[in-house]
Amino acid sequence: MEDATVLLCKRGDKSVAIILSQNLDFQSLVSKLSHKWKDLTQGCFEISYTLDGHPNCDVDCDEDLIALRTLAKKFRIGRIDVFVHDLTGSNTSLNVGEYGDRSSSSLNIGLNEGGSGELIFEIDNGSEMTLSLYDQEKKQLKSDAWRIAIKGVDQARVEKPSGLFRIKELMNEHSCGAASLSTSSSRSSSGLISRIFSEAIRLSPSKRPVDVRKELKKDYGVDVTYRRAWMGVEKARSFVYGDYTKSFNELTWFVDSFKASNPDSVCDLERDEARRFRRLFVGFAACKHGFKFCLPLMFLDGTFLKGTHKGCLLAACAKDGNRGLYPIGIAIVDSENSENWHWFMLKLRDFLDFDKEVVFISDRHEGLLRAVESVFPSSPHSYCLLHLKANLRKHIGGLDTKKKKHIMALFHRCACAVNIQECDKLLSKLKQDGGVKVTEFLSRLENEHWCHPYFPGKRYGELTSNLVECFNNWIKKERRLPITQLVDKIRLKLMDQMCDRRELAAKWKTVICPKWDKKLVELFGLSKTWNVVRANGDLYEVQSDPSVSVDIAHRSCSCGDWQLNMFPCVHGVCALKKSKKDLNDYMERCFFSESYREAYSKCINPVPRIWQNVDLDAVDDILLPPLCKRPPGRPRTKRIPSTGAKTRKVTCSRCGQVGTHNRGTCKEPLES
Repeated sequence: MEDATVLLCKRGDKSVAIILSQNLDFQSLVSKLSHKWKDLTQGCFEISYTLDGHPNCDVDCDEDLIALRTLAKKFRIGRIDVFVHDLTGSNTSLNVGEYGDRSSSSLNIGLNEGGSGELIFEIDNGSEMTLSLYDQEKKQLKSDAWRIAIKGVDQARVEKPSGLFRIKELMNEHSCGAASLSTSSSRSSSGLISRIFSEAIRLSPSKRPVDVRKELKKDYGVDVTYRRAWMGVEKARSFVYGDYTKSFNELTWFVDSFKASNPDSVCDLERDEARRFRRLFVGFAACKHGFKFCLPLMFLDGTFLKGTHKGCLLAACAKDGNRGLYPIGIAIVDSENSENWHWFMLKLRDFLDFDKEVVFISDRHEGLLRAVESVFPSSPHSYCLLHLKANLRKHIGGLDTKKKKHIMALFHRCACAVNIQECDKLLSKLKQDGGVKVTEFLSRLENEHWCHPYFPGKRYGELTSNLVECFNNWIKKERRLPITQLVDKIRLKLMDQMCDRRELAAKWKTVICPKWDKKLVELFGLSKTWNVVRANGDLYEVQSDPSVSVDIAHRSCSCGDWQLNMFPCVHGVCALKKSKKDLNDYMERCFFSESYREAYSKCINPVPRIWQNVDLDAVDDILLPPLCKRPPGRPRTKRIPSTGAKTRKVTCSRCGQVGTHNRGTCKEPLES
């Protein structure tokens, strides 16, 4: 028997499967859905499906169903996600607009078929009105001056073809007093809020309840409580991105689909004996290829996740020839500790197959330091200068402001010293001026990890790990998503970025990447007035203020900038122009436009959101969320309240505890 396409119909957290057979028409599909969900009324819901690149394709007639069947057959799609949306909750007014005679003075009415709901009608002049029917079986909609009684006699009748009511006469006058007016509405439920803002949250996952309250007030004139707005945002986020807990089970499908569409990439999922998620590593093959043409630097850092199950994201990033962020691989783990960092570095080593010396740049997280030393014992490891300065500033907190600034300036000069003699001299002065506290701080800090003259590798002027901090900010909105959506969103952003930069680089006319070419032009302009005297061969003296010595052959200058940045300094540019030699011959290969194009020559392939041949009920595919661990560090404490001070108890919406913390600061382990 030929394989048939399965329609996986989803409504809320429930799903049903329907075979897309040749004799399935639209009315049969509606009947089957109404039969599957007893609370679903015909005419009170919408049907849509999603194909790769074409979201929210509506199905409302036989022609749409035929088109869907044709696409499934042409592309051999075995499974299609179909979404069933209630128009208003579970019972909604029918669509109105195309039925009835518009030439006469009449009303087209759409009526809820499930009890309380809305009565929506359209007048022949195109205006719309909505009336509330609180209970159609027990009560009638009343006003002092007029009464509507839907009986099918005189006042209104039902049109059988459309199922709509046609009202012949209406006295649209109300005598409700001003005392009954209010900006609050019981009908503005969290479900209604979620439907209104679902698309906005799809575009901006970090949308806050306070913003929702402001927009409801501005656009609709309705006041809602913060809790109702928060519940609406959570429902919308769950509808758009899925449930946090169920997302772990979807992860098994995503891993298989990612590997199938990107065969050279790595996506390793680990689970424990209880089939709970443990950790995930994702490495992109396109980035693996491009890293060979980037600066030989690897920036490492970890950042916390904001979802229900918390966790931590570890990232390894590089820098392209035009100073751009170039992510290499990510991992999702339960916490940032020594074990997880060691595992991440092992995965990174096996994935990249390092064929050149790479300098690692990071903060001084204890687990990270051990992991780099263990997995890459011969690779230089540079400590982030900003983190070091922050640690030193905290260590000398008792000093006055003026002296503290002096100490920090000396510390920075030590890090950028030209040679060992100058560095040692500055270190001695730093210890002398800083006293015992600074001496104690420096005793725990090896010079080869932060001082330029002692550093064994090439840092290309990168003294901080700001680049990976930029990555953390780049995925700031995605960090609150469920795990499958988090990984997929990062993949999509990276895929889009690589495509944009590939197209941009194709238009470049310069041999050197534009940012570096612009810098060369600036340096040449600064050195126009200087005299250059040739000493011997490739050795020159540049008579600037003060005069410096430039050795073109060794790509060095007595000012130290050429050696520090691996890029000609202003004196080097001046000497190269005097020598009549091509500036491009003295550039690192990673700064060339051709290297940049090669770095972005590969692409990350799409992962279609069409579920093909996936047995969701298979036991082997079940993946449970992790048992959240308490993050490292001392728990937050509260000050002792003053006598008579009133406190407001807070209920955490994540773990349910009262009076200790909220969702944002929750560290309690979850058992799910």
